[in-house]
Amino acid sequence: EVTLWGVEDDALYRQHLATYQDGATRQEDTEPTIKYLRDHLVPLRKTLYPKPLQRLLQLRDAYERDEDDTFQPYLTELQRLAKAAKLHLSAYPHLDAAAQAHKLWLRLDMNLVKEDADRLLENLWPRLRRSEQDHLNQLAEAVTAKSVPTSHYYQTLARIAQAHRVRLQAASSQTQDTAETLRLLSALVLGTAPPGRTDYRTFRQYLAYLQLSDQIRSGTLAEDLDALDEAVEQVYFTTVQQRTLAGLIRQVTLLDDLIHVTLSPARHRMYRKHKSTLTVEALAMALQRVSPQAPVTPWNLQQLVDAIPTQERFYELAMQRDEAFIRNTLRKLEDHSTKAAILIAGGFHTP
Repeated sequence: EVTLWGVEDDALYRQHLATYQDGATRQEDTEPTIKYLRDHLVPLRKTLYPKPLQRLLQLRDAYERDEDDTFQPYLTELQRLAKAAKLHLSAYPHLDAAAQAHKLWLRLDMNLVKEDADRLLENLWPRLRRSEQDHLNQLAEAVTAKSVPTSHYYQTLARIAQAHRVRLQAASSQTQDTAETLRLLSALVLGTAPPGRTDYRTFRQYLAYLQLSDQIRSGTLAEDLDALDEAVEQVYFTTVQQRTLAGLIRQVTLLDDLIHVTLSPARHRMYRKHKSTLTVEALAMALQRVSPQAPVTPWNLQQLVDAIPTQERFYELAMQRDEAFIRNTLRKLEDHSTKAAILIAGGFHTP
């Protein structure tokens, strides 16, 4: 039996809706300027950016268009340029974990993973208590019914095997850090894992993949990606015009996302970082330096800047509603003497 509770704050919701409607009018007023700046500035990268960055540009554009299988090539090229520039990749741990997880996933054969898991289960079964056998049978039925992911079944099997002193997990504990996981992962891939851990090789590689994936947070990964991309650009740029163009494109993109209320929490943090540069004077000066003939007037730029307070208010209210969701959920738990609940939210309210 499921009980549904509403945890919205009605007054905040109405303020949020009114702010959104006010912002929609400003979207219409600013759209021509945003579109012109975006369409005019982005192509300039192909003529102004240095040669080493041209391939990165192509890969990044494909990734941002959500084309299939574009993340790994983009990340690989970004890391290659970063290493050549002697940037410290240890400052971007989520990127390294994501790259390793993706490489491992490409190596995995899920049929072999299942064969290893079935063989492990067969060897382990006589040692199991009746309760453990029943639990695994229930999970297997849930996987068949697609109410539980296969990964959960495999992780449970691995934990039970470890409890019976069968050493096979890619990590020795749930608190193992990314660097330690990556060292063991390299041993697994290269075939140099310690004796006693090689009986279920493909199964353990899959567990290593799951653990790496669990350590990655999409918001932090996006921030690492943007930060490393920006750092690589700054190393390879050789002129003020190149740096100004990159900064101006970043400003216009953030304004575009802000005005069209499409910022993620990670992008909202980036917006706040660059907020001080979003002035008419700064935008006009950058535009003059990059493209003096651009037909964008100070009045056009003022329209963009004038839209900022309303859209900032939209995100402020979104975060206030986040707090209200948590506060009201905790109150419901207390009122109904319930220990657990599932909070369902979407959009900006989720990472």
